Amino acid sequence: MRTKSGLAALLAAAFACVSAGCSEGPRPLADASADVRMDSGIDARVDDGAAADGREGEDSATSPDATSVDALGREDSGDGGDSGPMCAMPVGAPPYADRMNNEEFTDPPTCAGCPQPFTDLAELDGPTLPANATSLTITGASRGATECHWYVSNASCGNTGGMIPVDVEGTGRFSTTVPVFCGANVVRLVCRNDRGTRVLVRRLQGTECSGRDLRVTLSWDEPGKDLELHLLRAPRALNSTTDDCTWFTCMSPTGLEWGSPGDTADNPRKDIDNTSSFGPENIFLDRAAPGTYHVVVEHWSLAGDPSAADVDIIVRERTVARLHRDNFVRQTVWYVGTITFPEGRFVAANTLTDCTASWMRTSRGCDLPLP
Repeated sequence: MRTKSGLAALLAAAFACVSAGCSEGPRPLADASADVRMDSGIDARVDDGAAADGREGEDSATSPDATSVDALGREDSGDGGDSGPMCAMPVGAPPYADRMNNEEFTDPPTCAGCPQPFTDLAELDGPTLPANATSLTITGASRGATECHWYVSNASCGNTGGMIPVDVEGTGRFSTTVPVFCGANVVRLVCRNDRGTRVLVRRLQGTECSGRDLRVTLSWDEPGKDLELHLLRAPRALNSTTDDCTWFTCMSPTGLEWGSPGDTADNPRKDIDNTSSFGPENIFLDRAAPGTYHVVVEHWSLAGDPSAADVDIIVRERTVARLHRDNFVRQTVWYVGTITFPEGRFVAANTLTDCTASWMRTSRGCDLPLP
C-alpha cells in the first residue's frame, strides 16, 4: 500500500540494499505466463503466424514479425496488409453481452439459492451519468453472493471489466469505482455463488464527446494488494515527475501537463487509483499529441502471493487489446506495450523486469531506466 509509513519502510530497505552492494541492472524474467487478446481479426490469424503471444525477451515493437492493431481494429503483420475493420467478436466482450436493456435476472432462470436481488444501487437507478463523468462509484448488495464482477461497454466495441470486493459473510455488500465511456454505456453487475448467478443490466447515458483518444484500464485479483498503472511519453522515464502519468503526478482534475501549456485536453489524467485488491485503475487522454506512448504496470505490494492482472487498451473508445499476466510478483515491472498516434496503433511488448534490487532509491517505485 502506498502510504507514508510504507514508503519509509521501503526506503530503509533500499538503503540497506545499497550498503550491501545489490545489483542495479534490469533483469528480464523469462518464464512468466502471459496472454494477449487482440481484436477479433487478429485472434483469427494467430495460428497463421502472427506474433500476438507476447514472447518474453523480445521487443515486439521492433521485431519483424510483430503484430499490432490500429484504431479501426486492423491487423498489421509488418507487410503493409490489413484484415479490414472488424467488430463481430469484440475484445473483452462481457458475459451476457446479448442482454442490452435494463433488467435483472438469474442464471439459471429458476435458481433456488442464487444471490438475492440487488439492493441500494442508487448510482444505477437513474438513466444518466453525472455531467462529464469519466468514472462512476457503485455501491450496493446482493445477499448471498460470494463473488462479483463489473463490466462496462459502449456501442463502439469498447469493453472493460474486473472483480469487485464483496463481503462474503452473508451480506453480499460491495463497492467499487469503474470507468465509463463517452455517450451511451451498458453497465453489468454479475454476482455468483455455488448455486448460480444474478445479473443486473443498466443503460446509462453519459456526456457525448468526440471520443477519447486513449484510455487504459488495469484490474487484478485479490493477492495483488496494490498494482500501479503508468502511461509514459518520451523520454519514457518510469516514475518521472514530468513524463509519467501515475499516482503521484496525474490525479488532479487537470492531469499532468503535456502538450500545449494550459490546454487540458492533451493532458493525461488518472481518474481511478486503487491501493488494495482488485483495482481497477484507469488513465485517459482525450487528445494524444503525435508520438509513442508506453503502458507500464508496477507490482507495489509489500507482501503477498503473486498476482494475476489484466490491462485493457482502448483507442478512440474501442477496445483493441486485452493483455493478461499470471505470476506477477511484487516489485516487478510489466511493460505492457506502446500506442502510437495519430494512427492509434497498439503493439504488445509484454515483458517483465525484476526491480527488487533497485526499488525506491531515487524515485517512488522502480528506479531502473525503463521501459
